[in-house]
Amino acid sequence: MKQIDIYWEGPFKYNDSIPYHLRGVPGIYIIDCDSEIMYIGKSETNGAFKRAKDHFRGQGDSTGRWIIERKDESEIMLWIGFTESNEDISLLERFLIHHFRPSANLNYIEKYEGCEPLEIINHGKFPKNINEKISNARNEGVIMKILLDGMYHGLKEYFEEMGWTVNTVNDLNCKSANDKEVRIYAKENDMILVTQDRRSADVADRNGVKVVLVTMGDISDLVISKIKEKYQKYFKLCTSAA
Repeated sequence: MKQIDIYWEGPFKYNDSIPYHLRGVPGIYIIDCDSEIMYIGKSETNGAFKRAKDHFRGQGDSTGRWIIERKDESEIMLWIGFTESNEDISLLERFLIHHFRPSANLNYIEKYEGCEPLEIINHGKFPKNINEKISNARNEGVIMKILLDGMYHGLKEYFEEMGWTVNTVNDLNCKSANDKEVRIYAKENDMILVTQDRRSADVADRNGVKVVLVTMGDISDLVISKIKEKYQKYFKLCTSAA
């Protein structure tokens, strides 16, 4: 499996002057806001810092305007990463976009699908929602680890009988914790978050947190399917009467 080291610097404001040692340096950049990764881009020939700033120069391009319309400008931060070989820049961009699925990249997400087995080692100062090591390798025999949110804590015993490692929000003494704290815990402990909160699931997915959204609608559909399967006669009578 190929390993690539990224050396990060930041955070910077988008209107900061470019440090002398970063002028003209190709690389990867991340635009984030309040710990949410909004956009990932690259510059293979010119400076990555300048390319990141260009999204907000003057009236801004479509990406910069889209971010500013949705976020507080004072919280928009830039992170600049560079590698020992510029030949790895496109591969890194594809890998990171596929892994984190930033909201401002989603319109073109299909072009970033698929990537060779890769391990990223992050150095320096990088966004706190990025782990030091990121890998897309699929390991056999790994124990499933899940974090049950809210109403699903009653499923803990069932999953434990399957040999899984299971925690619930109640177990963590963070019943009153906000969604962001729960997502951070799941990410830091490499757990799959199971939640019924669609917004929390969307944010988790964009920030590289493993998440499964199970809504009340999903549960209702399952119940109806089971009733229909086992008591088809009564199901038909009820639906025809309605």
